[in-house]
Amino acid sequence: MSDGRLAWVKSSACAHSNCIEVACSGDQVLMRGGVSKIRLAFTRPQWRAFIADLQQDSFKVGGGEQAVPDGPKRDVRRPL
Repeated sequence: MSDGRLAWVKSSACAHSNCIEVACSGDQVLMRGGVSKIRLAFTRPQWRAFIADLQQDSFKVGGGEQAVPDGPKRDVRRPL
C-alpha cells in the first residue's frame, strides 16, 4: 500500500486530524487511522458490508469490547 499516488479522503464531519481516512486502489478500499496510521484493506464487497453494518448499528462498542456479528468479542483497544 503505497501512499504516494492514493487520494486519501476523510469525512467532512471530521473537525481534527485524528480521523479515519479511506482511499480506493483497484478493487480494494483502504482505510487508515489518524494518529496510529494503522492500515486495513477491504475488497469492495467487504467494504459495502462493513458500511451496511455501521448504518444498522451492528457493532456495539462499550467498555472496550466490540461485538462482532457471528463471532467472539474482542478488545478493540488492541490491534489484531
